[in-house]
Amino acid sequence: MQRCPAIFGSTLGMLLFAALDASEAAQCSKVSYQASKSQLSRYLSGQGYSKPQIQFLMRNAHGQVRVLQSGRLNAQAKECGIDSARAHVLGCTRSMMPGLLKGSNDLDAQKNHVLWGRSKFTVRELLFIGGFYNCLGAAKEAMFR
Repeated sequence: MQRCPAIFGSTLGMLLFAALDASEAAQCSKVSYQASKSQLSRYLSGQGYSKPQIQFLMRNAHGQVRVLQSGRLNAQAKECGIDSARAHVLGCTRSMMPGLLKGSNDLDAQKNHVLWGRSKFTVRELLFIGGFYNCLGAAKEAMFR
């Protein structure tokens, strides 16, 4: 049975958001969504992700955060707006990546997993996806009704 990186990521993602007290979670992101997206892309590039991998991951992450609706923000998050909520998701993902990447030996090993229109991923891609989805879920819990 394969060990799912999302299990580790789930715990870590929830801990990252839980570590923020309620006032910090409700604070507006210090950077815009676009800046968060750029920072995350640069980080991935520095960690050995190829340009096609980064483009694929960021395109699909963008598609996932675009479905977050401003009308569903809770009262505290509404003050900051949807751009801030989306930036928090990418910032959380960026924060998780060092721990996720450190825990794996063969980041370029291929794994079969159907997601986002593909059926084969490298471990490094799956680690990103697991971390991203955990941050997305934690953001939904913290900032949306």
